[in-house]
Amino acid sequence: MRFVAYRKSEHKTAVIELFREIYPDWTIYECARMAYDENQPAHHLTLLAISGENVAGQLNVFRVAPAAELGNIGFHVHPHWRGMGVAASMLYRVWEAITDAFADGLVIQTEKSNKASINLA
Repeated sequence: MRFVAYRKSEHKTAVIELFREIYPDWTIYECARMAYDENQPAHHLTLLAISGENVAGQLNVFRVAPAAELGNIGFHVHPHWRGMGVAASMLYRVWEAITDAFADGLVIQTEKSNKASINLA
């Protein structure tokens, strides 16, 4: 598996396909929203985990609010790749780049039922 910085111009279609697999009830428009412009002001970084030609996972970090010194970490893993350490590997690779970037720290939000996300957090 290789890890690359997300660029909409290169990865838009693959990211849309990732979200179609993760959230099969979402419309194509909802999935397409996840292939966002990486140059928006709140965006800090997005890393993709790639296996072959497919995106196995995505980790992103956004500033919570324009003036906030708090970062929000989000991660999404293709159902086939869950439980194999993909999210942890992505977080490990970006940890040094994000730990000092936000004076007030980092947050990971998840559902109470998402044990894998809770364990990673």
